[in-house]
Amino acid sequence: MISQSIELIIRHEAKRNKMYKDSLGIWSIGIGRNLERGVSDDVVELMFDEDMRSVYRDCRTFEWYKSLNGARQAVIENMIFNMGLRTFSGFKKTIKLISDGDFGEASKEMLRSRWSEQVGRRSIELANMMRSGEFQ
Repeated sequence: MISQSIELIIRHEAKRNKMYKDSLGIWSIGIGRNLERGVSDDVVELMFDEDMRSVYRDCRTFEWYKSLNGARQAVIENMIFNMGLRTFSGFKKTIKLISDGDFGEASKEMLRSRWSEQVGRRSIELANMMRSGEFQ
């Protein structure tokens, strides 16, 4: 049972699933959570766990994903985590090469992208993993 005090706070603060600026212009989320205070490690891990469940669900939309070894699955997971499914799905040539098992060309295609320019060393490590099928 929720206490009357908690009900009162929720009624006054409201519950918001997206960031918003409060009446003082402070970024907040949830039930009046001041984001300038930061969050605990437990909250960070909870958010990451939720994000990863979404990533795994997104990865399974590709029929070929299950056939990849662990290192190559990790590349797909990492890219989808970083850019989201919608943007990753735009890597049509890379996706086709991966589905065909042409991992060397897929890794080259990854490095030719604007994403590679944006994330730098991350893309090099992931491209090497895609090519070799081994964790770096």
